[in-house]
Amino acid sequence: DVVLRAAGRVVDDDAGAGTTTASPSAAPPPPPGWLRAPTSTPRYDRVDAVTPSGANVAVLVPRTGAAEPRAALLHLHGFRAPGSALVVEDVDEPLPSVWVHMLARGVVVATTTYRRTGRIIGDAIDDVHELRDIVVAVAAEKLGTTIENVFLEGRSMGGAIAVRVIEAAPHRYAGAVCIGAALLTVDDAGAAATPALTHQPQRPLLFLTNVSELSYVEQYIDRVKRQHGGGGGGGDGNEDIVIPALWQVWREGHNMVTADERLAAVNSLLAWHTHGTFITSRVLNVCLPPRHGDAAAVVVRSDAVMDVVVVSVHPVFASVMLGVSARQLR
Repeated sequence: DVVLRAAGRVVDDDAGAGTTTASPSAAPPPPPGWLRAPTSTPRYDRVDAVTPSGANVAVLVPRTGAAEPRAALLHLHGFRAPGSALVVEDVDEPLPSVWVHMLARGVVVATTTYRRTGRIIGDAIDDVHELRDIVVAVAAEKLGTTIENVFLEGRSMGGAIAVRVIEAAPHRYAGAVCIGAALLTVDDAGAAATPALTHQPQRPLLFLTNVSELSYVEQYIDRVKRQHGGGGGGGDGNEDIVIPALWQVWREGHNMVTADERLAAVNSLLAWHTHGTFITSRVLNVCLPPRHGDAAAVVVRSDAVMDVVVVSVHPVFASVMLGVSARQLR
């Protein structure tokens, strides 16, 4: 069930978007291909590369449609232990659900290890730019097309990187979903390697944040609002600033979101960019329960308590998401 509450009409399509929109006064033009719901299982090619700075990257190129302008989604992962191997994650089957949906729509998907592990902010920003350059070149070679819109999806530290990338280079990126954005992360090289937040994003930012981690994201958005409106002190403000959206995930934890919540956020970011408005969905309470069929379900049996389903196990941190019904809890 979709539980996204806001003014407007709730839309739950086959892509699981679960977004809200205002009723249009006139029929909108057909959406670009990368915004339409997928109609088939995607076929794609994988291109592996090493950036000039030494990061390992993977680019997934869909084999769909004609040579028309495309979009790209760049995934920015979170903290990895210092000294661990630079391994590109999530690019082996089964792919994350959101990547499958994007590829089926003709969206190029890519990810990077960054040039090193540990807490990395300043250098990671440059690594994102290098990843973007590779994606543009691969799309031109493999598809004979241009990438017109590059979106970011950052998790934890990757969310903090995505915010800074959007602030610094709005001419190169179309927006970002920031999941559990760790905005207070400081680069291992120190404050000098951690660019300060300007609180002046000029492209859409959608924060998908667990209720136990709202405070710093709310503070960031509040400062953005003050810059947009002139700070309440007689200033002129800056109308180019885009006030971010905050989707509050109603479970505690860090990065604890379901595949459908993640997909809904990315779908809505793309729609926000396309339609130029997001007023009815800027603040939402989100709860999309995990679908047990999305993962290889393992039933854990215990005569003492109940049967539960292991929905997913994180490939890096080994955190476990369990599925339990309301009836069992009663």
